[in-house]
Amino acid sequence: MTNLRSELENAAVSRNYDAVEQFWNLLIRAADSRTEKDEFARVNALVSTLSGEALKTWLSIKGVEDLLSLRPPVETMLASNHERLQPEKAALEIEIIRQVRVSDPRTAALALLSILKRIRNKRVHGFKYPGSQRDEEILLAARVLLEGLCRALIV
Repeated sequence: MTNLRSELENAAVSRNYDAVEQFWNLLIRAADSRTEKDEFARVNALVSTLSGEALKTWLSIKGVEDLLSLRPPVETMLASNHERLQPEKAALEIEIIRQVRVSDPRTAALALLSILKRIRNKRVHGFKYPGSQRDEEILLAARVLLEGLCRALIV
């Protein structure tokens, strides 16, 4: 855990583009002790260990509103002809977050985690660019949320 804390502090001073990947990798490593077969299932299971209050606190971070209020919404603008968008899935997840983040923070947190996973994947596969204004908005929100989640789970 000490090594993860050190890496967390290193990621905290990275630029948004790099920090998103670093924080995501920390989540994956923190979830390694879980027994679920799928990597994302292990992360979901780890996040589900947080208390309802901790999840509510995470869901109240400014980055959540930044992602929910993006115009046009996340998953609706192609960065490349090779990119695959999931606008219906993103719209459903956004609606879930809006409706249940106070009454059912676990469900809302898992929906948000799914959005963050796609943002991270698009960044890794070259569909998010440092310097693009929209991508910077998305990456900043994702970075804030991933850092907050890592701090709740690791520190």
